[in-house]
Amino acid sequence: MILQLAIAFFASFLLCAGMIWLGLPYASRLALAVPNSRSSHDTPTPQSGGLFLALTIVLALVFCGWNQNFLIDLFPILLLIISLTLIGWLDDRRGLPVLLRLSLFSGISIAYAFFRAPTLNGFISPYLGIFLSACFLIVMINVTNFMDGIDGMVVAEFVPMSVLIAILTGGGVIGPLYGFQAIIIAGALLGFFIFNRPKAKIFLGDSGSLVAGFIAGILLLELSEKQGPHAILFLPLYFLCDAGLTLLRRLLRGEAIWKAHREHFYQQAFDNGQSNWSIIIRLALCNIVLCALFYSTTLLPFWADVIGLIFALGLMVLLLVSLSRNLRIYERKSRGTV
Repeated sequence: MILQLAIAFFASFLLCAGMIWLGLPYASRLALAVPNSRSSHDTPTPQSGGLFLALTIVLALVFCGWNQNFLIDLFPILLLIISLTLIGWLDDRRGLPVLLRLSLFSGISIAYAFFRAPTLNGFISPYLGIFLSACFLIVMINVTNFMDGIDGMVVAEFVPMSVLIAILTGGGVIGPLYGFQAIIIAGALLGFFIFNRPKAKIFLGDSGSLVAGFIAGILLLELSEKQGPHAILFLPLYFLCDAGLTLLRRLLRGEAIWKAHREHFYQQAFDNGQSNWSIIIRLALCNIVLCALFYSTTLLPFWADVIGLIFALGLMVLLLVSLSRNLRIYERKSRGTV
């Protein structure tokens, strides 16, 4: 299984990178991001990378599903991935109303929840599992869309988590249906990163961020079914903390939370002089530590979950504090201008 997962990883990496390399000269015709007051870039840039990412994921999953005999079980997931890709592409091209987007995300999340709702090994009822699963998927889809604001952000967040889930698949903890999804999205995201690393030649766009958030959500739900609900807190902790705290601050100020803004911690760090590379490297390292903490809890008794979560929250505080530093002020002080 480990060898097959490794082959799927490298094949997805090469396929996604190859398709983007071939399609990059024409990518701006599919969707183009024009800079505005909320942008972190200053030149028009294609934002159709998600189309190449989704195509890679679908093709690789079909091949792996056929080879591993889980293609029938995979079919509903493929339909939902394709649906999210089309919704995201239309939003990139024309912009969709907020209520329509939320309704479509909700419908897709509920459809998956009916397809496979975790019950935490019978601890909760199937109906409650459907409700909680749908809510979590809606959160992950939207949060990923919010957090995809600088180059490499989604890659730094989801690649460590996906590799960990693939490792757990190799150990027999997670079934191949989800293990191959994890390793394929990891390989595809790294192939995409070749062209999305700072300064990016192409962006993920909604067509990619929605798909990435959805797949991450279903992987976390499956992991929570096997290892406990703390999985959905450990592994996406930075995205949940940054988006959650930003949302709370805006609510307390009475602002319209559905409107676009530049108030996330990573956006403020970028605006305050921290480099794109330094932000995503810290995030990636943080997520590697979170993965190690979570893996350790799978080997230790129940009390280790609580201790691990405390360490994870402490790590998150340190990361958010480091992102809050205003380097531009320090630069002005060093020059004697403040």
